[in-house]
Amino acid sequence: MLGKLKTACGILVGLTGVLFLGYCVYFDYKQHLDPDFKKKLHERRRRYRLAKKDKSGSPDMPDMCDHNEIERFFMKQVQLGESRIVGGDLEGAVDHFFNAVIVCNQPARLLHVLQGVLPPEVFNELVTKVQAHNNISQKPPSLLHLQTEQDMSTVAAEFNKKPLKAFRPRVD
Repeated sequence: MLGKLKTACGILVGLTGVLFLGYCVYFDYKQHLDPDFKKKLHERRRRYRLAKKDKSGSPDMPDMCDHNEIERFFMKQVQLGESRIVGGDLEGAVDHFFNAVIVCNQPARLLHVLQGVLPPEVFNELVTKVQAHNNISQKPPSLLHLQTEQDMSTVAAEFNKKPLKAFRPRVD
């Protein structure tokens, strides 16, 4: 009885393997018959390379509660920035130094140190990026679309006109 079960399982596994292999060969045959196959393949590879490049440019931020993790992230970003400068990739260097500035607890002091170390074009781009980040992060999310101070004061005046409703406990 056990011998028949082993034989049946072996045949089933073999048949499954043959069917899978047949499906792969059929799919490959149909794919190569497509006249646009090479174009699609090159486009897919290009998109993959771009996606991979984008992921390497924006690393995951560390847990801001873990001081050791922040310190490791900071050091890694500074080292990557330095290696990018040596390699000639100035934009990548700016991105890595920007990540280091964001997690640093004294960004002004770090920028002062970086000013003496970095090439002027890299430092200027870094300062521009930090200023743009600070301008966006200081505005409340609901007011990001308001560009002028007059727009913001108008919204504040409208908010102050509306009376606040007192909290009333629910009685069932």
